[in-house]
Parts: sequence; structure tokens; C-alpha cells
Amino acid sequence: MSIPLTPPGRRTSQIVNIENDVDGNPLYVGWAAPGSTDSDASWLIIQIGYSGGYVVSVRFAEGEAEYRHVWDDRASLSYS
Repeated sequence: MSIPLTPPGRRTSQIVNIENDVDGNPLYVGWAAPGSTDSDASWLIIQIGYSGGYVVSVRFAEGEAEYRHVWDDRASLSYS
């Protein structure tokens, strides 16, 4: 699976974090400005859903494509 390193229409210079599931598929992907830490509220985070090995959903943290979430909190955020 290919994950873009820059979300469309956003910053061109970013850092990217990826957490994979047990099968090696990206489960969470986050983008932030260079210099951001995992505890900064400066991340745009998506959650990727799978069924039968296929991507079936891509959802944004708290339902918004905004750089204001904390990467360390990704598992406890709501996604839509």
C-alpha cells in the first residue's frame, strides 16, 4: 500500500509517523511540521480500516483534517 508523504493541499515539508497492525498494514498515519514531537498537539492523523486485506476506510482523528492532534493519543481519539 502506498501512503502519500504529504496530504493534498498541505505543508510540503513534514515528518511522518506510521503505526502498523500485526499484519504490517498501516493502521495510523500522522503528519506534522518538522521539529514536532509525538506529544505536541500538531498532528494530522488518519486511521485506516481493513477487511479481507483491503482498505475499506480512511478516517480522520475527531473527524477533521486538522494539524491539532497528539500522536501519542492516536489510539484513544475518535475517528470519522
